[in-house]
Amino acid sequence: MGIVGHGSRRMASSAVRVTMTLRLTLPGTWFEVPLRSENVSDRLREFARELLGAEDRFASRRALLHQRLLHAAERARRGKAEQLHVGVALTEDVPLPGTISVYPSVAVSATRSVDAKTVIDTFIPSVIRAETDPVGGDPVPGADDRIFEVGERRILRRPRIRFDPDPDIPPGMLIDYWLTVPGTNRVQLVHVSIPEALHTTLYATLFDEIVFASKPAGGATLRSELLLPDS
Repeated sequence: MGIVGHGSRRMASSAVRVTMTLRLTLPGTWFEVPLRSENVSDRLREFARELLGAEDRFASRRALLHQRLLHAAERARRGKAEQLHVGVALTEDVPLPGTISVYPSVAVSATRSVDAKTVIDTFIPSVIRAETDPVGGDPVPGADDRIFEVGERRILRRPRIRFDPDPDIPPGMLIDYWLTVPGTNRVQLVHVSIPEALHTTLYATLFDEIVFASKPAGGATLRSELLLPDS
């Protein structure tokens, strides 16, 4: 694991395939966080040094990046994520901020149907209640929620803007993609976090294409795994 491609640096400017229960084709250059490594903090510190440079003048930026990535890794591990990828660049001149987390599928226990439309229609009220009940909100879909039909799958996309308590930190964009698993009554979460809510349409289109092109490979029950902390 590590930065993917480019010889000994393992960087890749071409698409990279990652295989677990969901296969993603990631355009450009990405760093795969070794979630199951005992020295994940050291690996992230090494990545920050490689990405930003080892000079003293970059020390504060390296430390900030290391802390952000360590926070993302700890959050992913708490949610039992199986993959966490950090975007580096689409090309040499185009940076690619953001992370993608992939979680194991969970059963939609309220239905035994394996029809994708039935599964997603049954699932939607559950995920909305899971997010709104703790804060007393109304269990209604978000204004920008969308369902897509992609081959045999249905994909629920739920974007939202995250505001940081620190006014100096710009709002970020979060997107949850819930994918039905063909032939089962299960759904799988792909969570996207973008540090600044800029060019949101462009980034949403990019991540849509990544998720829509993903391939299921191969399970965990619903309620306790629906709620994942914001990134």
